[in-house]
Amino acid sequence: EKGAPQLQDALDAVWVPETDTATGTVCPGTYECLSRWFIIKQPIVIESSEGPENTILKAGAPSAGARRVVNLNHPGAVLSGLTLTGGNWDGTGGDSGPGALRLEAGTVTNCIIRNNRGCYTGGGVQMSGGLLTDCEICTNSCIYNNGATDTRGGGVYMTGGTVVGCRVHDCYACTPGDTGGGVWTSGGVVRD
Repeated sequence: EKGAPQLQDALDAVWVPETDTATGTVCPGTYECLSRWFIIKQPIVIESSEGPENTILKAGAPSAGARRVVNLNHPGAVLSGLTLTGGNWDGTGGDSGPGALRLEAGTVTNCIIRNNRGCYTGGGVQMSGGLLTDCEICTNSCIYNNGATDTRGGGVYMTGGTVVGCRVHDCYACTPGDTGGGVWTSGGVVRD
């Protein structure tokens, strides 16, 4: 076992057959994403050794307006026990979406998703599939067009997937109406 200098380097170096699952343990510390976001599209379990308070994935240079934290897109992928923070997505390239997490497939569990800003569809999380469970989603916002246009899902924007046992609080989507400051959904399941 040998650590990679950057988390994305470690993710890129792993090749996992579809019939297997790899596990990577992330030691305490703050890991800054130096690219657009960390991309996980293989059956990999990424877990912290000391919990989300001590293991932080942070978007790099959030003032640049084009930084996110994680894109999880594999049914066998798992993200567990991490904090996702510092995302600031301003819609660069016409792509709306979250500041922190785009969950298309896989499982995110026991994570803290906080202090992120997304554009139009999800301040903290944008879900089209997968499972979000036992997470705290707080102090995220969703802004578009400097507040002149409705946004949806300050905490979570979902069109699919399942949210179970998550605490969503102190999130904001701008302008009144069908905005869902905490959770906005047009599909999927939300339950205790």
